[in-house]
Amino acid sequence: MARADECRLGDAPIGLLGSSAGFARYIADLLNDRLSHVMALLANERLTQAETRLARTLGAIFDPGLFPERAPVLGMGQRDIGQLAGMSRQRTNAALKRLEATGLIELRGEGGVRVVDREGLMAYGVGSRH
Repeated sequence: MARADECRLGDAPIGLLGSSAGFARYIADLLNDRLSHVMALLANERLTQAETRLARTLGAIFDPGLFPERAPVLGMGQRDIGQLAGMSRQRTNAALKRLEATGLIELRGEGGVRVVDREGLMAYGVGSRH
């Protein structure tokens, strides 16, 4: 059985939280990013506009704080993208076309989406009607 002072957070000893201000700050920032992501997902579920919900879902997938190495291309079909946003494939199709018309995304012929403006996706629907 492990001793309490040998507990680990991932591969880093928990003792670093008390002895390394830089490590403690890194963990606090990571937890803040994750909590912010979860809170945004909950708020997004309450939105009624399909394209707003889809825009924010796509923007969250490409959050550089959570996924720093991710390329801005999502190689999924409309049904799978719709499931991520809690929408039917038909509503997803219509919302993707509207988002493409705004220039925030590009639809790829082989199925999938390329994000052109992540910040625009995250701000989509705030303070105005698209």
